[in-house]
Amino acid sequence: MDLDGFEKPEVWTWLRQWIKDLGANVFWYETSSSTLLLPRARLVFELEREVDYEEGKLLGSALQAHIEEAAIAAGYGEQSINFDISVYRGSQPVFLPVFKNKDAFNQMLLDDRIYRVVSKSPLGVDEALQAAPERITRKQKRAVNKAWGSYSIDEQQQILNKFKAAKQKWGKALADTNGKPSNLAQEAYEEMLSLGNEWSWCWQFDDDSYRTVINELTKGDLTIEDEGPEKVSRESWYKSVMLAARFAPHNNDFSDSFHKDILDWSQAHWCWEVDEVKAESEFESIWDTGLYTLNESNFPLKTLLFLRGQKDRDGNYHPMPKLVLADGSLADVLGRNILASTNEVPKALPPEVKAVNETESKKIAKTLESLFTCLTLDTEDVKSMEEAAFIIPNLIVRGHLHALIAEANGGKTALMVHQAAKIAEQGFDVWYVNADAGPGDLKSHFAHAQKYGYKVIAPDAKQGGSPEQVVALFKEAANNEVDMSNAVFIMDTLKKFTEVIQKSDAKEFYKLLRKLTVKGATVILLGHSNKYRGEDGKQVYEGTADLRNDVDNLIYLNSVKNEGTNRLEITTQPDKIRADYKPRSFFINLSDRSVEEPNEVVQILDKERQQALKYAKEAIETGINTKVAIAEFVKEKTSLGKNRLLRFLDEFSRGPHPSIYAQIGGGEKNATIYSLQAPSIQEIKAVLEEAFGGEK
Repeated sequence: MDLDGFEKPEVWTWLRQWIKDLGANVFWYETSSSTLLLPRARLVFELEREVDYEEGKLLGSALQAHIEEAAIAAGYGEQSINFDISVYRGSQPVFLPVFKNKDAFNQMLLDDRIYRVVSKSPLGVDEALQAAPERITRKQKRAVNKAWGSYSIDEQQQILNKFKAAKQKWGKALADTNGKPSNLAQEAYEEMLSLGNEWSWCWQFDDDSYRTVINELTKGDLTIEDEGPEKVSRESWYKSVMLAARFAPHNNDFSDSFHKDILDWSQAHWCWEVDEVKAESEFESIWDTGLYTLNESNFPLKTLLFLRGQKDRDGNYHPMPKLVLADGSLADVLGRNILASTNEVPKALPPEVKAVNETESKKIAKTLESLFTCLTLDTEDVKSMEEAAFIIPNLIVRGHLHALIAEANGGKTALMVHQAAKIAEQGFDVWYVNADAGPGDLKSHFAHAQKYGYKVIAPDAKQGGSPEQVVALFKEAANNEVDMSNAVFIMDTLKKFTEVIQKSDAKEFYKLLRKLTVKGATVILLGHSNKYRGEDGKQVYEGTADLRNDVDNLIYLNSVKNEGTNRLEITTQPDKIRADYKPRSFFINLSDRSVEEPNEVVQILDKERQQALKYAKEAIETGINTKVAIAEFVKEKTSLGKNRLLRFLDEFSRGPHPSIYAQIGGGEKNATIYSLQAPSIQEIKAVLEEAFGGEK
């Protein structure tokens, strides 16, 4: 169980004794972010039997219910402990305790901040499930607050008046310090939160105010990094979803729409492409947590106040939702009613909003000029690209970190085994780390390496070896004075060395590889692309956005099997590059895995484009040669849309090696006509004379 926080430190003191009295084998420890005033901890219970995924979720909720009921009986609030419910799904890693040194460890033992008992009994799973208290559902918690119902009307009004006074005090304190925190502002804010928890509240929307809040919550582009490589973007997504759950109205027509709109927006996040099932599970977990943790410590008051100071494009203030009591007995707890039609700053507008607006405008004016300096191309960037030395032309650059991405069975291993020999012939020390082959393939790979003078590292083939051991040796090399200027490492495949969909693991691995390149090494990662391509028909690499951010060169290997020649035809597609790359092609003979390197660049098409090109050529052969007519012909033969086919025809006729040839203005009314052969000089001359007459 993951305890993310406590209402006060004594709750953690009480809980530790309660767990000891439970009489079960348990291990607890405070996490690295825990402090004496703000403790955070993890509990690990030994279970009497194994539980599956669904039962594990039920058991976690049951234990939480037991603890919450006991906390109430001990005089603490039901939400005095902040549980992270995502651990019940088994989706979080188990973080080990962190100690600065042995003395710190011993002190934690003395302070009861780490504890283990194994002399008692395992926790009874069935007993815990059967005896679990009946719990109020998370959505019902919004509408239930016994304390508020016990107050008289006058007492309720007094609490609300105190809240408004605290809010005004808070706003003035922030305004006096230009929006910076102060003791006075913090004191007023805590008073607000304390008073706000006395009532059961929720949001009241109309169409305009609903759209305002949705637009604000979803204004971030989830595919663009903020302050760091995707990390902030993912955290921003988490925060936005959680805040949205806390804004979601209770028992209202907008409730389902709120969830749907935030979910639709979330599906643009890169992690949906990596693992849709996992991403959807994460979304629901975050949403659930947002609903459940809707208490005084998570009051979205700042967001609401800030929004109420914003204007739309016409200069009008945005219509805002109202914060109301669950039973609707008061129209607006905040005492605000800002209309969308007014162009004046409302008298009740919090001073801190004005301060924030002024501060933000100054900040923009001050920093906009230098904002993009770090990303602006300069002469040094161009010079480094020009001086980049290719080991293999248009494929491998010396001292760079590469990612070569291909579909399954896309020829990346055969291609790089061939290139390993060519690189070794140039005098480089080549280390091919093969963690993706069986005994038969490794045997032939070893023979090839012996013949051409490079080394094969096969961690799974060595007793006690593993990809993790390879990573450990890389760390040792990176942290010591090891000359790597002549070393070339080929990693086959990336997924074996780090779980590419786990962001934290991937980021650390790429940092390690960057250390190797700083020491002069050349590193080539062989990776897989996702099963499904993008809308443009291009491959999408498997894993987090860190891959593209951290490598120097990301190259896709597009391939297709040529049934007539029984070979795999590959053409590179440079994506992110820090050298002067151009596409090039390779042929892999499927009978013996030998590799040919043709001079020409072969156009590689996905299945849809192959199908479209096949019928486009058929149309041209039958005399149908205008763009629209060809698209109509192909549309009848396939399920592809007309607009998409028109784009395909443009693609097929472009570049140095077109599949079909476009002759603009060659048809009636200057229509573009297509042919299977390049137009002759005479045909081009005829078109020009028709267009321009006898002029030179």
